[in-house]
Amino acid sequence: MKNISSDTKRSRGRPARLGRGEGAAIAERLFHRDGYDQLGVAALCDALGVRQPALYRVFGSKAGLFEAALERYASGPFASFVPEEAARSQTPADLTRKVLSTSADIYTDDPDRRGCLALETAYGSADNEARQAAKVLVDQTRRFLTEKFTSLGARDAEASANAVILAMRGLSSEARAGRSKVELQKAVEALISR
Repeated sequence: MKNISSDTKRSRGRPARLGRGEGAAIAERLFHRDGYDQLGVAALCDALGVRQPALYRVFGSKAGLFEAALERYASGPFASFVPEEAARSQTPADLTRKVLSTSADIYTDDPDRRGCLALETAYGSADNEARQAAKVLVDQTRRFLTEKFTSLGARDAEASANAVILAMRGLSSEARAGRSKVELQKAVEALISR
């Protein structure tokens, strides 16, 4: 496991070190809270307790740190709920309702981590490298949903998956804008009941 050395002036004792996993965990929270484009390298280094050369040695770039953070994000509750809800779904409508309802809950649960890090970066970042890294996760989710809609007998599985991703993106944006869980759940119910 690579460690980040702080590159600070040597004082007594050992220099500060931060493991790659711990660095990705800290960065994931910051990227989620502030957004990729709004978070500068200096702020990341301050939060990690390192200087820029150390960050670049371990992660290569800000985008490299984001990719490590995104890998961690993909295995956490913000992304893993889709397969969990899919496993409990019996019909295409059931899958849609469960995924969107859980999205509304998860995207509003933590005031410092509103919305979906992957969706917000994939469609909103000015940085092509970060946008592409996030798009990979979004596209994996889209393929998974398409397969699940197919297995549940959806008439047009690809269109159904695209509709769910579109709705998740809207829920994410509204959560980041400050909409409450109750408001988002009402919107999901209105959408589903049509």
